[in-house]
Amino acid sequence: MASDFVGADIVPATLPNKPITLINSRCEIVATLDKSIKACGKIIDGLAPFMDYSDKIGFIDKNGKIVIKAQYDNVQYFHEGIAVCTEKDEEYNLTTYHILNKDGKELFKLTSNDYDYIGIYNDGFLPAMKDDEFVYLDNTGKIVYTLCKIGESARENFGVFYCKDGRSVFCEGDMYGLKDKENNIILRAKYDLLTYGGDGIYLAKKESKYGAIDFTDKVLLDFKYDGILKLRKNIFLVTNGETATLINDKGEDATNVNFSDFTIFQTAFVKSDYAEAATPLDDGYMYEDSTAVDTVFMDDYYDVQDASGYY
Repeated sequence: MASDFVGADIVPATLPNKPITLINSRCEIVATLDKSIKACGKIIDGLAPFMDYSDKIGFIDKNGKIVIKAQYDNVQYFHEGIAVCTEKDEEYNLTTYHILNKDGKELFKLTSNDYDYIGIYNDGFLPAMKDDEFVYLDNTGKIVYTLCKIGESARENFGVFYCKDGRSVFCEGDMYGLKDKENNIILRAKYDLLTYGGDGIYLAKKESKYGAIDFTDKVLLDFKYDGILKLRKNIFLVTNGETATLINDKGEDATNVNFSDFTIFQTAFVKSDYAEAATPLDDGYMYEDSTAVDTVFMDDYYDVQDASGYY
């Protein structure tokens, strides 16, 4: 079994009764991991999360060398050289967020008493939420500015609020728009839902239908779909009623097939025991990087993903 190569050039793979290996896109082995490693993720931003048999998580480099020892309960993939790693104290119901650089140095730390949610570091900002306020922190933990106030419905979609390519989705009440990196509104809050799909494309919901726009509000795909997911730069999976199909960025059919059933699944980690490789990890989860797997609008198929990015 092997991980997919989405967002990575080096991924983990394993054979029955063999240690985990790291392979490149030509399926050549570039490293063999120590047998003490129970599971491993993809190499992203130079490092991959791994889990040992105590169910603690650390990081290895592309040569399989342990760079950050396994000591955390949950971790993010690194982004721009920074990752959030967490420890949970079940007795006191407290989560500690350790913000690390790629050397394992702690830049600062926060707890669940400070914020209800900590996101992924992007464009120099770390998103954080406390009660109804969504803020951006810098790499020292200092508040840069408040992005927006969020209501109950927006709290369910907090994963859409992060800075990417110099722009952020924000909300006013139950409506969503865009701000630039200086916190200026560049697209007023007018959509029922909005998320960044990458490559300058935003997936949007208006009057119960989904489409796609750019940051100038130019409509790229008409609002006529029940669900939409960006699979790659110019390919989208769209649903209408009980069926789905593939279209290109001009709204033209990219296939002559309709799908009545489909699954959206990425193998982001591999376990050393091949027989258990497709089963969830026990207790110590390593959560998916929400910027590698874009937030999805798929009513009845897929909820808006948690962009906290923990693995």
